Amino acid sequence: MKNYKQFINDAYYSDLSPYEYGFSIPECVNIGWLDKDHDFEKGDVPNEFIEKLKELPTFAAHAGYHNCPFCEGGGRDTWSSSIKMVIGNGLVYLTPAMIVHYVRDHHYKPPQEFIDAVMDMEDMSDENTRKYINDIMLRHKDHFDIMFHRKH
Repeated sequence: MKNYKQFINDAYYSDLSPYEYGFSIPECVNIGWLDKDHDFEKGDVPNEFIEKLKELPTFAAHAGYHNCPFCEGGGRDTWSSSIKMVIGNGLVYLTPAMIVHYVRDHHYKPPQEFIDAVMDMEDMSDENTRKYINDIMLRHKDHFDIMFHRKH
C-alpha cells in the first residue's frame, strides 16, 4: 500500500483495481489513476459524460497537487489531488479530479461500466450521495482517522 507522499508522487493504479490509500475499502475501486509508464485506452466519449465528470461529488480532498504526466514540458498547471466518486453497479468508483483533463485533453476512455455509472447518476450532489459517503466513512472510521491524522 502507498503512503501519502507516494500517493501524490506516484499516482498510478490500474482501472477497476481495489482502492488503497494506506488501507483498502472493499467496495471502492480505482478509475483514472494514470501515468506515463502505463498505456491506457483511448477513444471518444459523449460530451455529456465530460460535463457530468465535472460535477462528481468529492469523496476526499487531500492536501497537495499533481502535475499532468502527459502534457508537454513535464506537466501543465498543477491539479488538486482531491478524489471524486461515482456510485453504480454495487461499487464506488474513486477517481482523481484530473480525470476531466485526461478524458478531454488526452482522450482517455474509462471502462464502459464507469461511463455507464456516471451517465446513470441523476443528481451529483443529492443527499443520498452524501449519506453514502458518510456511511463509508463511518464503516471505516479507524482508517479515516489515520488518513486524516485524527487522534482517538
